[in-house]
Amino acid sequence: MRARDFTLVQSALPGIVQGASRSSLRMKIVRSGHVRYDKSLLNEVANQYLKKFRPTLPDQFINAWQHIYAQLEGSQPLPPATFDWNPNVQGLNNNEFIDPGPFYPGSGFVDWIAADGYDKEATTKPNNPVGFPSVVQAWYTEFEGYGKPLMVGETGACDSYQYPYDQASYIRSFQSTMEPGAQQMYPGIKALLYFDAPGLYAPPVGGRCHYSLSLQPQPPQISGFQAFVNLAADAYFSAYVVQQ
Repeated sequence: MRARDFTLVQSALPGIVQGASRSSLRMKIVRSGHVRYDKSLLNEVANQYLKKFRPTLPDQFINAWQHIYAQLEGSQPLPPATFDWNPNVQGLNNNEFIDPGPFYPGSGFVDWIAADGYDKEATTKPNNPVGFPSVVQAWYTEFEGYGKPLMVGETGACDSYQYPYDQASYIRSFQSTMEPGAQQMYPGIKALLYFDAPGLYAPPVGGRCHYSLSLQPQPPQISGFQAFVNLAADAYFSAYVVQQ
């Protein structure tokens, strides 16, 4: 999203929020025709204007989403945008969290279905992260039939994980499970974002986890940074996805 476009949308936020059923929500705005988005934009709506009114029921969330969608879609001179519904996979992978399915705003109000999920350790055993398929499988199974392109909105692996659970192995699994071929598992995933930043997750053993791409190889693998460079050079991952 261009700086001018961001300013236009930002200036419209107070009016958009008015009457939004007193519910907060999380959206990511995707530039039409390009897999580039600004996740802070409508988070700002929730954080600044609706912080006291967290949605507790699906209909509250859906009403808020549909209200903001209608305001943005019908406003000028706001730029064209596509809407990415982006729950956290913990709602599907962990019984302690709420299943996001009932919060789906409806096909007429969503262009992409996404999810955030990280390669966290499944048990108290050190260096035992779950791997990419375990992160996305439940989400993919539930939403692949909704008729929308799917996006991994955020993912990452700790820079301290040792081979074969290291960052490079995790990133290379994107290629083996998403690209066409014998091992393809997720043909419906059309976009992915790696969270190249320090994290707040603390593994059972050791210090704070950092998802930042590591420059240090984990033999026999290459570094996480180099694996991402290779991923970016892959024609399948560098192609634009045009939203019809």
